[in-house]
Amino acid sequence: MGFVEVILNLFFPPRCVFCEEVLKKNTDAYCKKCAENLPYTSDGGRQEGGHFGFCVSPLYYEGDVRKSIHRYKFDGAEGYSEPFGKIMSDFIASQPDVAFDILTWVPLSEARLDKRGYNQARSLAQCVADNLGVTAIDTLRKPFDTMPQSEIPKRQARIENVVGAYDVIDPQRITGKRILLLDDVITTGATLNECAKTLLEAGAESVICATLACTPIDGEYSDTRS
Repeated sequence: MGFVEVILNLFFPPRCVFCEEVLKKNTDAYCKKCAENLPYTSDGGRQEGGHFGFCVSPLYYEGDVRKSIHRYKFDGAEGYSEPFGKIMSDFIASQPDVAFDILTWVPLSEARLDKRGYNQARSLAQCVADNLGVTAIDTLRKPFDTMPQSEIPKRQARIENVVGAYDVIDPQRITGKRILLLDDVITTGATLNECAKTLLEAGAESVICATLACTPIDGEYSDTRS
C-alpha cells in the first residue's frame, strides 16, 4: 500500500457498501455481517414478464440494500458498480436457464444522463460483462426524457409513462439474438417490459432480464426514489 493510499484510508476509511460500517480489510467491499445477512432471494426473485421471458434478481430491494442502491443511483456512488457487478455476475452464472447472445442495459435519456453523470445500469452491465468474460453492447437509446418512474405510484401509469420511450440503435446487430437486459432494480417491470418489446419488435429472438434487486409487485409503491 502506497503512502497516499495510507493517508486516504486514514481520513476516509473504506466502508461497507451496504451498512456503511468501516471495513477491517481494505480488500472487502462489504462487511461480514452484511455478507451473511443480506436479503437474498430464495427463488432468484423470478418474475414473469409480458414481453421479456423472465427477470431474476439476487437480492430483495429493502433495508440496507435499498439505501445502498439509492447512494449508487442518486448520490454519485458509481464505485459500487464493482461489488454490485460481482454479486450479479456470480448470481447469473448460477442460473442454468440464463442463456444469451448479447448482454445489454436499460438506457437513460440524455437529459437524465447529463444530470446524473453516469448511467448506473450501464456501469453495472459493464462490470457484469467483465466478470463473465463477455462484452456489454449498447443496443437501446432513450431519445426523450419521461417522468421518473419513482414519481408515479400507480402500476398502470408507470406502464403508460414509458410507452414508445426507447429505440433500437442498430436492428441488424440484434436480429435473431437472445438478449440479456440488465438494470439495477425491478419494481413493476414496466421499464424492462417496454425495452424488451422494443428489442423484440426490432428482430431480437428473445429477451430475459436480470437486476440487482427486486421488490414484490403489489401495484402501489411508497418508495419515492426507486
